[in-house]
Amino acid sequence: MKAMALMRTLAPLAMYSVQGFMLHSMAPRAATASLATLRMSSGIYDTISEQMKTAMKAKEADKLAALRNIRAAFLKETKEAGAGDTLPDDKCMAVLRKLSKMRKESIDMYAKGGRQELVDKETVELGIIESFLPQLADKETTTKWAEEAIESAGAKGPLDMGKVMGKLMSQHKDEMDGKIAQQVVGELLKAKAASA
Repeated sequence: MKAMALMRTLAPLAMYSVQGFMLHSMAPRAATASLATLRMSSGIYDTISEQMKTAMKAKEADKLAALRNIRAAFLKETKEAGAGDTLPDDKCMAVLRKLSKMRKESIDMYAKGGRQELVDKETVELGIIESFLPQLADKETTTKWAEEAIESAGAKGPLDMGKVMGKLMSQHKDEMDGKIAQQVVGELLKAKAASA
């Protein structure tokens, strides 16, 4: 409530976005400093805010819409987590991974329904989301990690899938695609059981 009151007081000096409204600061530096408490302390958040301004000036509507959605998700996360006005980069990354997963699921659903225009829209948004995420390991690297996890867990076959995935995810969760990892582990465990 205090934050909203402050925003209303400073409205003539600056407009700040809250879940979908445009970020477009018209305030001088002094006013921007006064509003610092309303900004999230995050390199990723700041980068997204800057890209929003650039996309707005360039009239890149699709990119601007995607960036607004990302920032709205960040704001929602801070509210739900009771984190005040800050969201560190690691939390931003977790939100981005969640958004990426949601977009992939939407793309699959729309593709099955023959909604190509929505597939295209979601694909554009997915690309923007993933531009902020670190590149994930390729299948070859994931396979190497999976083999190490299988050996470490002493796994013998498919029944040990949960144990292996637990080890793998604890070590490389943010570095690989979970779906690919599951597929690789499943194949390796089947092969191991067959050769026993």
